[in-house]
Amino acid sequence: AEYWAHVKDVFGVEVEGDPFFDAFEPVFNDEVVTVIGALRKAGKRVVCASNTIEAHWRILESMGALDLFDEVYASHLMRTTKPSRNFFEQILHREGCSIADAYFVDDHEPNIQRARGFGLASLLYADKAGRTASERLASAFSSVL
Repeated sequence: AEYWAHVKDVFGVEVEGDPFFDAFEPVFNDEVVTVIGALRKAGKRVVCASNTIEAHWRILESMGALDLFDEVYASHLMRTTKPSRNFFEQILHREGCSIADAYFVDDHEPNIQRARGFGLASLLYADKAGRTASERLASAFSSVL
C-alpha cells in the first residue's frame, strides 16, 4: 500500500489493489519438495533464504510453502538481500551454524558466486551439462539421502 501511494504521488497514477500480489502465482517444484523432505527426515535442518517482498511472502505463507522448512528468512523482514554477505551472516548467526557446516542452493548465479566467494559451499540450481537442476540437486545430497 505504501509503495502504491508513492507511485500515485510521483506519477499521478492510482493503482487498484496490489498488482504484485495479484500477479504472483508460484507453483511447487515436486522434486525440490521431495529433497527438502528427505533432508529433514535425515535430521538435517533446512532453511529458506529468500529475496522477496511482503506481497509475495503473504502468498507463500497462505499456500503452505514456508511450512516445508525448519525456518524461513525473508529479505524484506531482514532489511538486507542476497547476495550481500550480511544476509548470509545474519542467517548463519541466527541458526548458530558455522559457514563450514552450511550448504547453499540458489537459482541465481550471482548469489552463488558471492556465497562461494566467502567460503560457503553452494550449488547453482540450474540445468547443466546434460543434467537437470533436480538431478544435480539430488546428486549433491545423495550421501545424506
